[in-house]
Amino acid sequence: MIKQSLRQYLVDYVMSVYPRWTHKGELERIVINQLHYEGDNVARRCRELVNKGIFEKKMENGCVLYRYYEKNLVDTMVNKMIDQQKLKCEPMLKQESFKI
Repeated sequence: MIKQSLRQYLVDYVMSVYPRWTHKGELERIVINQLHYEGDNVARRCRELVNKGIFEKKMENGCVLYRYYEKNLVDTMVNKMIDQQKLKCEPMLKQESFKI
């Protein structure tokens, strides 16, 4: 069995619960139970994702919270819409009447 990328798992999870902020401890528990990575790896990957502009980070009562960065979510949705439109147009472009 191939182990899923920790970075991709974190992005998928945090995106799925957007716009809710997710406590670092919650992410650590989920990843430890699901993927069997250590908590230190989760914290490191989250910091990397913040530095790359994929996650937002805020401190609240001494706790670290993460959320998917809204701009990335909009970009992802737009790209999916573009891909869906391409799939709808491909069959029409293959028809003889549309060939130049």
